[in-house]
Amino acid sequence: MSALANFVIRNNKMFFRNRMQVFFSVLSIIISIGLYAIFLQKLQVDSIAEMAKQNAAIKTLVNEWMIAGVLSIIPVTSTLGAYSLYVQDNERKILYDFLTTPMSRHTIQFSYMLSAFQIGLFMTLIAFIGCEIFLVATGGEWLSFTSLLKVLGVLVLAVFLSSVMMFFFTLIIKNSGTFSAFASIVSTMIGFLCGVYVPMGVLPVFVQKVVEIFPISHTTVLLRQLFMEPTLPTVFGNMTANKESYMLAFGGQYKVNGAILTMAQSTGYVIFAIVVFTLISLVIYRLKNK
Repeated sequence: MSALANFVIRNNKMFFRNRMQVFFSVLSIIISIGLYAIFLQKLQVDSIAEMAKQNAAIKTLVNEWMIAGVLSIIPVTSTLGAYSLYVQDNERKILYDFLTTPMSRHTIQFSYMLSAFQIGLFMTLIAFIGCEIFLVATGGEWLSFTSLLKVLGVLVLAVFLSSVMMFFFTLIIKNSGTFSAFASIVSTMIGFLCGVYVPMGVLPVFVQKVVEIFPISHTTVLLRQLFMEPTLPTVFGNMTANKESYMLAFGGQYKVNGAILTMAQSTGYVIFAIVVFTLISLVIYRLKNK
């Protein structure tokens, strides 16, 4: 266990030592906030104002929508950034040097996964604290204790899912050049796939279906429902139909086969995706190391 801990510590230090790597891990968040401030905030405020009574809580609701999207993106980019070290070590044959230690190949591989999870969780929790402070500073309220526990649970699931998904893709990437290109694509696309850059309602039906299938987008939906739960009644009151229209149009809920998915169903889908990607990754890893 001490050898595993040493490997994880080494991986974590290598990641945070590379400042550019850390920067690119949060680049998508900077893009999200920029797009939100320039375009999406006014678009949502105007849309909600047409469906509900104009009040100060509208901006709070929109801020909560944005925060949920940001917190679902950072687990992906941070865990993917952590795996860059694995690609570099593999490309430079450093992994072969590690095999001279008493640790098995599987344990060494697990150290990269554990490191990615730790880095992703750390970056996500730091972002969560910053987001909570932002919400309160702009007129929102602190999460209740129950909601806080639920949000933290979803964030852990989001980091776990991102860790195994990014591990799957990392296993089939052979060099740093390909990894950098893949990371750039992910950083660009993740905002669209989580319905952060563009509201669900304006996307073509086919693209909406892709977003609904994408497992990480379900963590976005869960976080939106938890963050927006106390503000929705203030904004929409008894206008249930308008509230539902807004939530569907802006990705606060998913409707599949005519039925709105519950939080339990989205959570189950995320857990199912974690299991599937873990099993597939194990198979690929065993095939690569026969």
